[in-house]
Amino acid sequence: MDSLKDIITDEEILEVIKKHEGEHMPIRRLTDLLGFYSTSTTHGRIKDLERKGLIKVEIIRETRISVKG
Repeated sequence: MDSLKDIITDEEILEVIKKHEGEHMPIRRLTDLLGFYSTSTTHGRIKDLERKGLIKVEIIRETRISVKG
């Protein structure tokens, strides 16, 4: 059986981020939007996208995630 990590593609995650770009985006909220059960799954996927150079994560007072390019 596929895990949600395998079912939800990077492109789908990017679309959710684009839709909510500029909004306060704590990991828990993104986890809910993606349908994941675990914030650690979301955190891992975000780190993967950041390593690939597809997103930039800024943590100031609020977490904001934006798509690069």
